[in-house]
Amino acid sequence: MPCNGETEMCTVRGAKGASSSSTSRAARATPTPPPPFSPSAQLARSPPTAPIPRSVSELAPNRGECSYAEKASSPPRPTAFKSPVQDALDDIRGMVRTCVEAISEFREEQLAHRQDTAAIGSSLERISAELAAISTPLTGVDGTARNLRADLSTLSAKQEKDTSTLHARVAALEKKPIVSTSPSGSFNDGVSFELARLRGRLARLETSSHTTEVVLSGVPEEPEENVKKTVVKVAAALGLTTTEEELTSARRLPSSGSGGTRPRTILARFNASTQRDAILAAKKWKRTLLASEINLACNAHRLFATVLRLLSRRDVLRSSYVTSLLFTARLRFGVTLDGST
Repeated sequence: MPCNGETEMCTVRGAKGASSSSTSRAARATPTPPPPFSPSAQLARSPPTAPIPRSVSELAPNRGECSYAEKASSPPRPTAFKSPVQDALDDIRGMVRTCVEAISEFREEQLAHRQDTAAIGSSLERISAELAAISTPLTGVDGTARNLRADLSTLSAKQEKDTSTLHARVAALEKKPIVSTSPSGSFNDGVSFELARLRGRLARLETSSHTTEVVLSGVPEEPEENVKKTVVKVAAALGLTTTEEELTSARRLPSSGSGGTRPRTILARFNASTQRDAILAAKKWKRTLLASEINLACNAHRLFATVLRLLSRRDVLRSSYVTSLLFTARLRFGVTLDGST
């Protein structure tokens, strides 16, 4: 009875299941050659082609209402079978998909890294420009620092040289014996002795300028007078021979506020103290001196002189009258209108 391909397949399978081992041995003993390929036979052997359903309803119009008998009479459906190769291919596809995703993420990270690298490069260029701008002043500062170091080295060397020279001189002075003018020969005594000697010399020099001066008070003034000639006339009236060359200076001091009624005082300075001493000695001998004796205009007036004691330097400083003069001795002349002393 002819059957379709599936029924024949089932029959063959059932035959295989019901056959004995003898059949398998016979098949192995006498192998049957395959039939020659014939397109007509192949078409006759293939089942009739069913029309292709256009929808699910056509495929199974009464799918939900099929009975148990129909289900039992329908051929069994083939179960889905996945081979290990298919599983391996699925795993490989998953791995490829994962690799593609990883490569995409890596490309995105590389792009971000490139952007960061570009930003860092621009920052480095800006920093390089700033460093180049700073390097020029730093070069000048470096040169100045080198010059300062050289100057400091020179000064240090000079200071060390001067210090060594000073130490050598101090050592030489310490080895050299001290020559003292004091009887004891000690250094302190010698210094004290020299200091006292210098002080005495200074005091003599201070007083030597005052031993050549004399003050003449009460001498009448002449119009357009020569004060040196007036002093020479006073010395001649005292019996002394004096010239103008022996006088260092002669002048009248400013008025002390008498309103011009009294003549101004004459300050005369001689070249030597002996001339001043001669005038003082002659004044002691001649107590009265008339204006006519010195050829002055006021012949009716009589002059007198008194000798003051020698004043020490302390007395001169204490006296407000002679503080500005600093004279050690004065010759005073007085004038009376009636001619009496």
